[in-house]
Amino acid sequence: MKKVGFIVLAVILALGLVGAAYAAFSQNLFAQANVQTGNVSVEWSSNTTAVTGNNAGVTAGGDSLSAAVVYGATNATDDTATITVSNAYPGAWVEITPALYNAGTIPVTVNIAAVSSYALYTGDLFINGGLPAAVNIAPGATVSMAPFYVEVAPSSQANGTTLYAQFTLNAVSP
Repeated sequence: MKKVGFIVLAVILALGLVGAAYAAFSQNLFAQANVQTGNVSVEWSSNTTAVTGNNAGVTAGGDSLSAAVVYGATNATDDTATITVSNAYPGAWVEITPALYNAGTIPVTVNIAAVSSYALYTGDLFINGGLPAAVNIAPGATVSMAPFYVEVAPSSQANGTTLYAQFTLNAVSP
């Protein structure tokens, strides 16, 4: 019986030592980290150009055709550009060569989307040949996209009027 009591006492003592050793060599570890993400900010560059012209056989009225690009128009954000075609007439066109600046901190892929067209008559303006393909822009870089054409429809009743088309930038992180 003394042997059994001694064995039980030895087992209890051994378990106590194992528990004490486990407690001495274990602890909780807490880690704290700060994560900063980049920001996406793409703007129209002042290098964007608008060149006017007309289709063969089309003659303008008394005033000359002109076009302007305005960035961040009234009630619009900085990623919106408004193309203003003054003294518009059927068959006139404007070649837009967009230049975009990545003011953000991460590379982005950008495309242009037509937002709306403000015309005196329905269907006065249309995009001839589609909008340019998306481009990749590194942070701090300016990239010129392929040109696209905003054209006054040949069937338009606009003659000497001012027409507007608005475009916005869609940027995503690759």
